[in-house]
Amino acid sequence: SKFAVAGFSEAIREELAKDGIQVQVVSPGLTQTNFSKNMLEAKAKISMDHQRGMTSEQVAEATMRAIEKGKAETTLTFKGKLLVLVSKFAPFIVDFFAKKKVKELFAEEIAEREKKRKELATR
Repeated sequence: SKFAVAGFSEAIREELAKDGIQVQVVSPGLTQTNFSKNMLEAKAKISMDHQRGMTSEQVAEATMRAIEKGKAETTLTFKGKLLVLVSKFAPFIVDFFAKKKVKELFAEEIAEREKKRKELATR
């Protein structure tokens, strides 16, 4: 969904430029919110401690600085900036580690699906 928002923002940035409207994408990373109490988060494979992220005030200040500088895209955390850099120059590295992490997180589900597939193949 974040990728979709970024892509949509790029598209409307170009369309709205003729009207003097600027569109900015801000990727703040973890922000101190009550998001961890969200029911989707409770079922997540990875727990996120949003209380260790930036405060909403820090995000707002960084966003205002980016607006003043006229930036189209802003990534606020070191890890986020590193991810953007690596994915720009070596996207296969990000793909490798993302796939590896997903396989770890869903190992039980993958094993169960493989077991069912084998059972069907032996019938």
